[in-house]
Amino acid sequence: MWKQIALVALGGGAGSVLRYLVSVCSSRYFLPVFPWGTFIVNITGCFIIGLLIGLLSRFGSLMKSDLAYRMPYPWKLVYE
Repeated sequence: MWKQIALVALGGGAGSVLRYLVSVCSSRYFLPVFPWGTFIVNITGCFIIGLLIGLLSRFGSLMKSDLAYRMPYPWKLVYE
């Protein structure tokens, strides 16, 4: 259990640092009126999650019925 907690902490810390770096870099190129760094990170994350789900379901590693039941309820409506 502690190993899993440590892995989650490392992943969360790495994600936070990367989000901060993207925000700092994007503030150099865009006006600071809108949080572009957060927007870029969120859109990229959504794209990667969608790509992974598509690949896993295409190659049979993830059954469609299993996928629908593992996701939170609003996702079930989109998937079904």
